[in-house]
Amino acid sequence: MQKVSKIIGFILLAVIFAGSLATFVSAETLKERDERARAMYQESKEQYSKEVEFYKDSRKEYLAARSSLNQLKNSENRAKLEQAGRKFLERAVSVLIAQLETIKVWVVNTGTISESERQAIVSGIDTDIAWLEERLPVIQTAPLLEVKSALVEVRNYWNRHQLEVKKINGRVEIARIDFILDQAEKLGTEAKQGIEKAKSVGSNTAELEAWYAEFEQNLNLATESYENARSKYQSINKLEDADKLLQELHQFVLEANEYIRSAHALLVSIVKELKN
Repeated sequence: MQKVSKIIGFILLAVIFAGSLATFVSAETLKERDERARAMYQESKEQYSKEVEFYKDSRKEYLAARSSLNQLKNSENRAKLEQAGRKFLERAVSVLIAQLETIKVWVVNTGTISESERQAIVSGIDTDIAWLEERLPVIQTAPLLEVKSALVEVRNYWNRHQLEVKKINGRVEIARIDFILDQAEKLGTEAKQGIEKAKSVGSNTAELEAWYAEFEQNLNLATESYENARSKYQSINKLEDADKLLQELHQFVLEANEYIRSAHALLVSIVKELKN
C-alpha cells in the first residue's frame, strides 16, 4: 500500500470538490480567499442596496411632481418636474452602475471560470459602466430635450442590460459545475490508479471496484445534468424567456450537485479503504 501513498495524499487534499471548490490551494488559503471575496461582494451589494433606496425615493418625488403638474400646469410645477426627472434618471443610472459593480466583484472573485472568459466579462462590464457614466453629465446639465433623449437611451440599455446580467448569472452557475466535474474526473482517474496498484500487490479490491463503478455512474449522471443546464444557458436569447430558462437551468444544476455529492461520498470511501 505504500506504493499508492502519494496518490492517496493527493486525493485527500482534493476530495472536497463537492463543495465550493475554487482552486487547489491549502484549506487556510482557500478560506482566506473566500472570506475576502465574501467581504468584497457584501460591501458592493450593500452599496447597490443603498442606491436602490435612493432610486425609489427619487421615483416617488418624480411621480409626485408629475401629478402636481397634471393638476396645475404652471412654470413652477414644470420646473419641479424637470428637476425631479433629472434626479430620478440620475438615480436610475447610478443603480445600474452599482448593479454592474456588484456583478463585476462576483465575476472577478469566482474561481470557476477561465481567466480569458473572466477578462471578457469584466471588460464588457467596464465598457457598460463607462457608457453609463458618460450619460450622467447630460442628465445633470443638458437641455430637457437632450435629457429625454438620454432617458430613451438608458431605457433601451436597461432592456439589453437585464438580459446580459441574466446570461452572466447563468454562465457562472454552470461554470462552477463544469469546473467541479473536471476536477472530479481527474480525481477519479487518480483513485482508479490507486485501486489498480492495490490490486497489483495482492489486495482484494472487489468492493473498491464496485464503489468506483458507482462513482462513475454518478459522475455520468452529473455530466448529463450539466449538459442539460448548459443547453438552457445557450437558449437564453430573449429577456422574456430568460427567467424561465434560468429556473430550469438552476434545477439541472441542483441535480448535478446531488450526483456530485454522491460521487464525493464514494470517493471518500475509496480513499479511506486504500489507507487501511
